[in-house]
Amino acid sequence: MEKKSLEVMKRFALTFMMVAFLFGFFAIKNVQALVSIDEIEGSDRFETAGLIADKQIYTKAIIVNSNKSIADGLSASGLAGAEQAPILLVNQDSIPQSTMKRLNSVEKVYIIGTEDAISNSVEESLIAMGIETERLGGSDRCSTSMEVAKKIIELKSINKVMIANGYRGEADAISASSIAARDGAPIILTDGGKLDLTELDVDMSQINKYVFGGEQVVSNSIVDKLGAVRLGGKDRFDTNKKIVQYFYGDYSNVFLTKGYNLVDALTVSPISKQKPIILISDGSDKSILKKVKNFTILGGPEKAAVQQAINVVTGNNPKSQGIYFKINDSDLLNITKSELYAQVNKYRKENSKKELTILSRLESLASEWSKLMAKNNTLSHVINGKNSYSTFMQYLDWSDIPNGYDLVQGESIFKAKVPDKYYYTQDDARQISYKMINEWKDDEKSGGVNLLHNGFSNMGFGISYRDDFTVFCTQEFYGVYKP
Repeated sequence: MEKKSLEVMKRFALTFMMVAFLFGFFAIKNVQALVSIDEIEGSDRFETAGLIADKQIYTKAIIVNSNKSIADGLSASGLAGAEQAPILLVNQDSIPQSTMKRLNSVEKVYIIGTEDAISNSVEESLIAMGIETERLGGSDRCSTSMEVAKKIIELKSINKVMIANGYRGEADAISASSIAARDGAPIILTDGGKLDLTELDVDMSQINKYVFGGEQVVSNSIVDKLGAVRLGGKDRFDTNKKIVQYFYGDYSNVFLTKGYNLVDALTVSPISKQKPIILISDGSDKSILKKVKNFTILGGPEKAAVQQAINVVTGNNPKSQGIYFKINDSDLLNITKSELYAQVNKYRKENSKKELTILSRLESLASEWSKLMAKNNTLSHVINGKNSYSTFMQYLDWSDIPNGYDLVQGESIFKAKVPDKYYYTQDDARQISYKMINEWKDDEKSGGVNLLHNGFSNMGFGISYRDDFTVFCTQEFYGVYKP
């Protein structure tokens, strides 16, 4: 038998192809089912704010320094609504390029905060560009919010004011920012114990007043003095839920953002007028999402938090809507495999070659070799001095070869880097097969013969993922033919 095997091996037309292709996937922005999912995320908070601004048409803009605190910016959402302006982020002494890009064509910029927050050099650089500037700042965050409120009242009539603790209630104010932007309403900050609204040139008896947060954040004396409606919960997530439910009759479309890093929620407020902001974190109460059909993931919340949100929206059945949390889900693996088989035979048919049938032992061999490549993190036809058939001899075909016939085998391998995403879709699985077949087609044009070899009659595909989202694939080919 050994001698015969050697004789057979001499007649092998063994063809190998190796493709190492590292690629990144474009995020699938919409899942066409009962739920649609969008994403807005830049490389940093400055670019995220810029991407949000790109969704607006504006001639004025508001700049905020969020490096130390978002306190000054908390009141900016009402002004953004009054002026139809985006909120962009800067450093104290410089304007990042991603922000400057969005300021090149504006006519006026509001600077929120004193020189301690945004320096005169930043303002001077804007003036040098021919941009009108107006600074709104006070001795502290509370007085800054009052200056912004005065400006809003100067620009338009108002029918409500919103009050939050500027030191302990940032999340509460952020939850209200979409309403402030929608209605062009001031958010006024307090230290929680005292508040004087007499500075505002408006008849407060005709204004609806809302206080956000519990009594430990804003005292009952303020609520009673103003005759305000208090909206507060046991934590920031519960308060967020109460605010959304109170002000929005329909909240089937929402933004999901980080529950503790609030800067992205601040910058999205100008475009969230009819689409409230929902704060999320790993383990936070997400019951408000039960009525949601469409949401936008903003600024990169925790993966676990987003996946929990998807589970709530889909009734704990994301797969029913084509959403998968793992790229190596068996359903997606089968889609990649089926699509590759279809693409191989389509290509052969286009080139007048017979279609290949699937052989289970070849699938087993391809799967084992893919797993071995993944284990060793190497793309190769030889590992530890052996090829796939030498390593997994149980998958060899020891049948006699008829006289005048040759046995031919081929192996194509593939490596790719798949991004770590919140979720995957069937399109992601298909993209792997498309990238694979296209690279192998290119190899055919350069002299490779696996896809179009006349002698092949069977094929088998295997795929394996590493924890670092590297995928290894193997396609085995086999045939006995008369040359």
